[in-house]
Amino acid sequence: MMAEGTHGGFTPIKVKFETVNSVRSVHTIFCKVHVIRQEHSKVPNHRTLFTLGWPAYCDSDCIKNLFSRAGEVEFVQLQNKVGFDEDAEVPATGFKVAYVVFDSTESASEALQLGGRKKSVLCKVGHTGLAKWCSNYAENRKAVKLIESTAADFMADYDTRKLEDEQMKKELQEPDDDGWITVTKKNPKLATQGKRYRQKRKKKELLNFYQFQLRETKRQQIAELRRKFEEDKQKVAEMKSKRKFKPY
Repeated sequence: MMAEGTHGGFTPIKVKFETVNSVRSVHTIFCKVHVIRQEHSKVPNHRTLFTLGWPAYCDSDCIKNLFSRAGEVEFVQLQNKVGFDEDAEVPATGFKVAYVVFDSTESASEALQLGGRKKSVLCKVGHTGLAKWCSNYAENRKAVKLIESTAADFMADYDTRKLEDEQMKKELQEPDDDGWITVTKKNPKLATQGKRYRQKRKKKELLNFYQFQLRETKRQQIAELRRKFEEDKQKVAEMKSKRKFKPY
């Protein structure tokens, strides 16, 4: 059942907004029961009010407190345009659209009756105008103690990293097993690269040493085979000279 004075399916509700700094203003909010063909799970038909005309300084808590007089409000979605969008961001300026979801259809119908009263409905909000911007500025600025703590943590981390770099440079100045010292620039990254190059060079030299041993071993094996071959040739020649060798 709709309240008296319904216009185009919308029920007007006169709301008197009062801020914490005693600033008052009156706005007319237009409401109707939300019913569409493709129902969304978060804004069910008949339990949701589709409302228009909320001022910029009005938030979801303000709307929830206002309609809680009619019943329990489960969910309030503020948007800057018509059409429910669960990922929409709350607009900072301009008039807003709000979807108000109640726990029952009776509560949604009862909320429309708020517009049938002669007197306006009181709704308390936070700061507005210059006071609002000053409050937001103060909230967004970190406290001096927090800034000092952050700076102290940063400097402690810097001192630790600097100490590690100096220790790395000191280790690079120490000669290796062969007496070599890696000379690098002051950049710690270059120092690390120099240390890795030195380790890679030692590994390569060790690998080449093993390859040299393999080559020498193969040469010795070939020389031994040739020596045995010459000895076998001499034995065959002696057996032929004595005519004791008959291969056929």
